[in-house]
Amino acid sequence: MLRPNGQVHVTHKTAQPFCCWNIVELAHRSSLVLVEQVDFRVGDYPGYCNKRGDGDRADESFPVGLCSNFKFAFDPCAETGDRETNRALRCPHSRNHHDNQAYDFASALMKLMLSR
Repeated sequence: MLRPNGQVHVTHKTAQPFCCWNIVELAHRSSLVLVEQVDFRVGDYPGYCNKRGDGDRADESFPVGLCSNFKFAFDPCAETGDRETNRALRCPHSRNHHDNQAYDFASALMKLMLSR
């Protein structure tokens, strides 16, 4: 749930193949609009420690690499599923992003985040 004028912040890798997850498009489909995208710097978060989160090595860290903080706000007037916007936001590296497993995962992740 978002408070009025609240935001959803997502830190996400921006190098390929992660850029093909199309999180801006996924957010737009859920009436969220991108407010700002800034470089993620570990030093801005004292005590930050990432975890894999799944499998035998779930508690192990991984290289953060190139990441951004994506800041989204709810916009009830945003057109969900707008084809022209979706086409403009697609990853240039992906021939058919609907067949991309990462896309499916990111879609499920965004739905989970929005349902809480």
